[in-house]
Amino acid sequence: MTPDPTDTATATPTATDTLVPTVTATDTPSATPTPLAGDVNRDGIVNQLDVDLVIQAIFREVEAPGAPADVNADGRVTSGDVAAVVLHLSD
Repeated sequence: MTPDPTDTATATPTATDTLVPTVTATDTPSATPTPLAGDVNRDGIVNQLDVDLVIQAIFREVEAPGAPADVNADGRVTSGDVAAVVLHLSD
């Protein structure tokens, strides 16, 4: 869901002795979404595509620890990761 737009100032005018005004950017904090357990492709939904991606990763030779397909975070991509995704299908 996309939040409603709000009027937020993103720049703060700064007084100067020059003829050209300067603008100082002001950081606007934004919310960082929490990743969903089992959302291997990070699309915000845990579904069959995530299960398929884990199954494909099992048969790849190179899969780094901490990779999205390592759903149960044991450092390997195995059938245990498929089961972990399936557990989150109904979330």
